Amino acid sequence: PDPLRLALADLIAEINDPATNKKRERSVTKGKPYEKRFVLRAQVNADLDGLNEAVRELLADENPGVRFSAGEFLVKRGDMESAEPIEAMMLDMTDPVYVALLMDQLGILNGKDSDWEKKLLAYVQDEEVEVRNSALTQLGRDYGAKHLDLLTENLKHADWSTRLASIEGLATLRDKRTIGPIIEQMQSEVGRMKVECANVLFDLTGQLL
Repeated sequence: PDPLRLALADLIAEINDPATNKKRERSVTKGKPYEKRFVLRAQVNADLDGLNEAVRELLADENPGVRFSAGEFLVKRGDMESAEPIEAMMLDMTDPVYVALLMDQLGILNGKDSDWEKKLLAYVQDEEVEVRNSALTQLGRDYGAKHLDLLTENLKHADWSTRLASIEGLATLRDKRTIGPIIEQMQSEVGRMKVECANVLFDLTGQLL
């Protein structure tokens, strides 16, 4: 099973035996997708010349799982040269799970510097819903109340999933200034969105609404 295989890879990475790492040196970019993903997890701590360069080639692999694993590998190793290709890969993906995970990876790699923050603010305006929502989520989670107004503004977005991302972003702030706007928006919501608003308000106030 895949979870067991990856757990074993993580154990090998933790042991980080130089001789074992050397044996797998040439297998990083070869094999079936599940084999590539295993080796990427197992080699993440390996001190081998040219390893990062070889893994960067996998950012263009035909398998999205391999591409994501390659990005994860390079982020864990702090490879700043991979930031631009990972960002390009993220913009090329349509799976919302991968988009969100890759944006998180980029947030880790770039840190909370102003350039990355500016890019996130630009991505909030993106036409691709997955990109837009992931940017909103990260701004709320990683930049505190600095972007409270932006998150509040997107509570009224035409797309329900973007409104949900805004609510989740506001929830991470735990700022009482968010209570009024969420109550106001709750009046216009139905179904799941109304429930989400109520859950966030209960978490902030301890009262059922």
